[in-house]
Amino acid sequence: MGNKGSSDTTEAFQGLILLAVIGLIAFGIFRARDDAEATPAETAAPAEVTVAPPAAPPQPTPEEVAAKERDKAFGLWCLSAWDGSHPEFVKAVQDRLNDPDSFQHDDTMVWTVRPDGRNQILMAFRAKNGFGGTVRHKAAGTFDNKTCSFVEIDLIE
Repeated sequence: MGNKGSSDTTEAFQGLILLAVIGLIAFGIFRARDDAEATPAETAAPAEVTVAPPAAPPQPTPEEVAAKERDKAFGLWCLSAWDGSHPEFVKAVQDRLNDPDSFQHDDTMVWTVRPDGRNQILMAFRAKNGFGGTVRHKAAGTFDNKTCSFVEIDLIE
């Protein structure tokens, strides 16, 4: 009985080796076929490649330059893109209200930068008064044109 198990193992091992040899031959045939079908450009040595310097960014038009200067003079880059408010100014106004949670921004206007480097700002908003009714208010103040930081509130009516 011992010989029969040994011959089964030998036959299985020989079958495995035969399968591996057939696989290697098939791989070699397919690989040779792929190499024969390759174009000369694929088998040639790589050509020298020159890299062009990156293109210069497009220059802004005079209108774009003027618009950017106007936005800078008015401090528009300091205002929220979402609703046009000045976030720090809004917070300062809310801190002075009877009910800060009732604040609703309506509109903000800014003037060109003054010689002292500040922009004037006027904000219209709604908030609840002392009697609980929602009324329209205005607040005026200034902010620094370079840092966008709120400077002062001149008026709340």
